[in-house]
Amino acid sequence: GLLAVWVGGAAGQVGAFLLSRYLLGRSVSGLLKGSRLWASVDAAIESGEGWKLLLLLRLSPVIPYNLLNLAAAATSVGLVPFALASAVGIVPECTLLVYAGERIRKKRGKERERGRGRAASGEKKKNSLFSNSSFFRSQAPSPSPSPRSSRAPPPRSTGRSRGSSGV
Repeated sequence: GLLAVWVGGAAGQVGAFLLSRYLLGRSVSGLLKGSRLWASVDAAIESGEGWKLLLLLRLSPVIPYNLLNLAAAATSVGLVPFALASAVGIVPECTLLVYAGERIRKKRGKERERGRGRAASGEKKKNSLFSNSSFFRSQAPSPSPSPRSSRAPPPRSTGRSRGSSGV
């Protein structure tokens, strides 16, 4: 799981970097040139050790990955330093996401097993993960049509009261 998520994330970052550099490079550069913050980040990246800054920026949970891909493409950082720093920088998040997904999968597996045991013993099965949410209960269709839905709708009012001739 982790290897697949990590490889997919790294490949996606490199793809976004290349698309940004060669298709959107001038547009992104034009947008970022007026910013003093961007000027300092760009100078730090061009100092020769830009991969360190990219690695730190990847580790930051505040900066969106797609924004960093676009911004890095507008700098002079090479593809290999970008790819390596980005690949290392996403390991913690990938690990966390795979771990959380595995925990959810195991929990659901245990719930299914308990549900099968209840069904065999005649116990009523509880709903899934969202069973306590009033939103999901209110959005669920009713099990049978209400008595009102089987009748024809009431006639529409024409705006006149009964008995008035409208003259």
